[in-house]
Amino acid sequence: MLSAISLGAAVQGGRDAVAQFESISIAADARIDNLDELKAELGARPAESAARILIRAYLKWGDLFPDRLVGDFALILWDARQRRILATRDPFGVRPLFYRTTKRGCCFASHTTNLISTLSEQADLDDGMVVEYLLWRFKTQEATFFREIREVRAGHVLTMTAVDRKTTRYWFPPAPRLDLEGRSRDEVFEELRSVFRKSVLRRIRSENPVVIHVSGGLDSPSIATAADGLLLAGHQVAPGLVGASAVYPGLEGDESRLIDTVARHIHFPVERWDGTRSNPIDIVAPAREAPGSRMTTTSGTEGDIEIAQRHNATVILSGIAGDDLMAVFGFTRDLLSRGAWRGAWGSISPPGAGVRTVLGRVRMVAAQFLPTSVQRFRARTTADVPEWLSPQFHRLSREIATDDATDFRFSSHVRRNIWKRLTGPQGRRSIGSMQAKAMPLGKEYRYPFLDRELVDFVFSIPATCLPGPVKYARIHREAFRSMLPPEIVDNLVKAELTPVVKNRVLQALPRIERLLTQGPWASERYVNRAAANRFLRVVAGPAKVQTRDWWRIWRIATLEAWLRTRLGYSDPS
Repeated sequence: MLSAISLGAAVQGGRDAVAQFESISIAADARIDNLDELKAELGARPAESAARILIRAYLKWGDLFPDRLVGDFALILWDARQRRILATRDPFGVRPLFYRTTKRGCCFASHTTNLISTLSEQADLDDGMVVEYLLWRFKTQEATFFREIREVRAGHVLTMTAVDRKTTRYWFPPAPRLDLEGRSRDEVFEELRSVFRKSVLRRIRSENPVVIHVSGGLDSPSIATAADGLLLAGHQVAPGLVGASAVYPGLEGDESRLIDTVARHIHFPVERWDGTRSNPIDIVAPAREAPGSRMTTTSGTEGDIEIAQRHNATVILSGIAGDDLMAVFGFTRDLLSRGAWRGAWGSISPPGAGVRTVLGRVRMVAAQFLPTSVQRFRARTTADVPEWLSPQFHRLSREIATDDATDFRFSSHVRRNIWKRLTGPQGRRSIGSMQAKAMPLGKEYRYPFLDRELVDFVFSIPATCLPGPVKYARIHREAFRSMLPPEIVDNLVKAELTPVVKNRVLQALPRIERLLTQGPWASERYVNRAAANRFLRVVAGPAKVQTRDWWRIWRIATLEAWLRTRLGYSDPS
């Protein structure tokens, strides 16, 4: 983790990889997976440090040298010859990196807390970020809750001199491999499994035990079973693997039965924690850097961290981004674009689908063929603008509801949607919150589905190998069938999280009611207090409401608690 680093003068980096070479200084929080290949390309000695290799890469390939790197990284480089700074992150933003510019130079850190101490007491908040948090639909790539603190964009290079600042993209949509077009489905899936195992192997190498999330879905069990196979095959991995599962006894979202199935299938223990015992710390004692950031899981628990601490583990593997990478959204539109009418109709009207379901799918597919300008207009005019949101942010709320356009052309809509999900800010906010929770404890999350070589391969999978018109179609449902228990592969029921979120809110309800009714209202700029109270009565009443509404109550409450803490009120709840 990068501590607060000033690159106007010297580089100081705590536990980070720090080096000086050829008038270049570098500070890095990185795991570079292709280090041996880089050493060979650069003609470096086998024993040469990773930090010096990164400097050599910069000297040979220039500002876009991060495009040569495979792994998770946040790098800051000071080129004394040109008096310039270069900062960059991995394509998926797994390693966080924030900065703040001042008259004296620029400060960088892995955690915004390190930079908040450099701000004045009355530091301005970023209104857009606050509204995005309340609606939980993130659009901005570089914003934080503080206007003066920004985030280095994932997949980009930020360069600074005394007179100029520029952000340049280095990671672009992968070019599909033409050699896969002639291969059979079995051959493609065999290579996909191999690439995925390689990704998992890279992330379970550690000097300490590694914790792996285990759920009843497809994503984390895929990681756990791949890790188990690597362990049994004798690969050099961590000294111990431990599964970690949240269970919800008595709630509809409980996946204990499926978790038991995975646990019987693998050869390392799976420990469980009770996800119904939510911690209200985000209301009682909010973090300095952001509202609602201390308990980032849906349930408001952190049993995986506790399990990691018990086993002295520093690495936790998560299945986040599995859906983003492996879902085939846009498949029906691709079929229609190719004139495959029968296949498209089978996708829209699978066996057993009711008339209402089919009509809904027809409308959804038809809407995708509307011009982008019309789609954006429809999104703005039909956006759900909460009554409790301050009127001055209604227009922003409607704009947040629209999808961002992409500057790239894709050979299929499936690939276009994968790219949008992998590069959009929504998933990165979740990853950032998880890392912010883990880093101060000396731990990190790793995400096997966010591996550059794996992403490149998925982009190359031919359309003939994509799953047909089935519910919750995922590429790895069939590709990983030989690895996973049949009960996991054939389970087409997603966990119902509404009871989990509802449980979290209800446990904190007395504190939430006090926040909304007692004391000064710190959220006045963003939330109408009277409307928020009416909304709370509806959500907590007998009527059935959506998961989104429970989340919105939670975010109103955590924002208010955070703002009261920032303003110095003695009792946020």
